[in-house]
Amino acid sequence: MLILGGPGSGKTTIALVKAATGLAARSLLPGQNILFLSFARATIARVMEQAKVRIPREYQRELEVNTYHGFAWSFIQTFGHLLTGYARLRLLPPPEAAGRVAGVPKDDRPAKLRQLLKEEGVLGFDLFASLAADLLEHSPRLRRILSDSYPIIILDEFQDTNLDEWRMIAALGEQSRIISLADAEQRIYEFRGADPARIGQYIKSFTPAIFDFGNENNRSDGTDITAFGNDLLTGANIGKSYAHVKVSKYAYYADAILPAKYAVLAARQRLVRNQKADWSLAVLVSSKEMMLHVSSCLASSSTKLPEVQHEVLIDPEGPALSAIFIGCLLEGASTHTDLVKELMADLIKHMLGRQGGRISQQDLALAVALEAYLDSGSIRGKKRLELLSEIQALATARMGYALTGDPTVDWIEVRRLMDGATHDALSSL
Repeated sequence: MLILGGPGSGKTTIALVKAATGLAARSLLPGQNILFLSFARATIARVMEQAKVRIPREYQRELEVNTYHGFAWSFIQTFGHLLTGYARLRLLPPPEAAGRVAGVPKDDRPAKLRQLLKEEGVLGFDLFASLAADLLEHSPRLRRILSDSYPIIILDEFQDTNLDEWRMIAALGEQSRIISLADAEQRIYEFRGADPARIGQYIKSFTPAIFDFGNENNRSDGTDITAFGNDLLTGANIGKSYAHVKVSKYAYYADAILPAKYAVLAARQRLVRNQKADWSLAVLVSSKEMMLHVSSCLASSSTKLPEVQHEVLIDPEGPALSAIFIGCLLEGASTHTDLVKELMADLIKHMLGRQGGRISQQDLALAVALEAYLDSGSIRGKKRLELLSEIQALATARMGYALTGDPTVDWIEVRRLMDGATHDALSSL
């Protein structure tokens, strides 16, 4: 089956009703489950909440809800040794992976990750679907095992699947029934290989029954919210008016964004007044620079407007790799020399990976010099020697710190040991 439709058209609801009907009819054998796959954990949580309503409690255990990555990893853990030769694979988290491919041209990064898998047995997230598809394509028996376990597979956001995910699905679809939910106009993951031809490939391969809900909208019926969102992505919204969509224009420049703060405060007041316990409010901006201006304005109370508590969504690599460094400092080492080397290694990871694999020539040169120091114990250059001295001082301070046993207190205290750092590499960390 192929179920088409825009946001709120009922694709997920229909799929869960279909699953509930199959479960109630007892069409599954003992040990078999219906598998529901989507991309985001937030979507998974929403589907699981809906499943509690749509599927009788006694059958809920027979619906397995997972991400594409989570599903691929589950059988890579069991069968990955067939292709890699490693009994156990070590995961390479995205921040660390970014550091390992720093300086490598974007088109060559998959090959670099495959090299790391072959030589070190470390697996990056970007290879999950590829390795899973290779396993399925090479082994008819493995395809049979998985299809016996999951005779019905529901694919959410199918239009966002990349080539490797499509290969995985095509292999499973030989014996499992596939129900795909897709919005042809929405490809959030186009940057990672989502292809507008994917729906056509699915139709050609499986000749499914097709149900198209078009622009039907059950979440915000009678409004133009969906149309406005689609137009906004292409710029077609300019000069148009929409039902139940209010557009307030103002002249934006760096120090005059108070109208945006007024709008946020008004929206927050409206949401609180409606007494919704779990409301959320999103502020979308067009650049990182604008994000900083808006965030500073919301955080300020100097304009006679109250401070607005908020979170800023930033690229995760830098903070994650900083946390690894702080964690190393918290853990300590048996000797001062060992701690210096471990801190140096984690600092190199931060420098290489904090911008998602993009790195300046200056940082790359410093990282290479620090790696050479770890091998030889020798380093040259005034600034580099100053950095080594600061890391040694940091290790000395940590060796002299007595842990309290309270992780929160100890984390903050070892973090404070870094406050005096002056070298750019440490201060940015």
